[in-house]
Amino acid sequence: MDQIKFHPFTYPPPTVHRPLFIAHRPPSTVNRQLSTALRPSAHHRPPLTTHRSPAGTYGDVDDDKCIDCPAGKYASDAGQSSCTSCVAGLYSADAATQCSDCPEGTYSAAEATTCTDCSVGYYMSEPAASACLACGTGTYASSEGSKGCTDCLAGYSASSTGASSCSPCASGTYSEDGSSECTKCDGG
Repeated sequence: MDQIKFHPFTYPPPTVHRPLFIAHRPPSTVNRQLSTALRPSAHHRPPLTTHRSPAGTYGDVDDDKCIDCPAGKYASDAGQSSCTSCVAGLYSADAATQCSDCPEGTYSAAEATTCTDCSVGYYMSEPAASACLACGTGTYASSEGSKGCTDCLAGYSASSTGASSCSPCASGTYSEDGSSECTKCDGG
């Protein structure tokens, strides 16, 4: 029988081919449990991860999808499982990442989608208000969305709060600017 000569550092020799044997082993119990646990089923879905829901949306674990936050709510961070309600004085549109202040002359309740103008006789001089304030006596606001009240002119008065206009003084009476009532003239 001929001997094949090969270099001592080469194994197997280049001219000799060895058959490839693959031994089949039954899977171990651990491998079987692991493969079963990793296999998706109709009853088990992996939970949403933080990178799946961008800011302005929240993750719906049951449907495995991201949903825009509705108007009046927001999600400032990615991966939130629910949206946060805007507090009174703030509002938001759909898919908001933050709530916005209502401007001066307006107000809002919690979870607002828009701001509401102050009614006539009422005002708001600050942003992010949850209510408007009534004009004081001697002042008025004749239009909606007022940022402040106007003093009644001399010869006019407003005796109640929340006035939309001032009333003229009756004959024989007078008033200074910003008066809540007219004063009887002295005879003479």
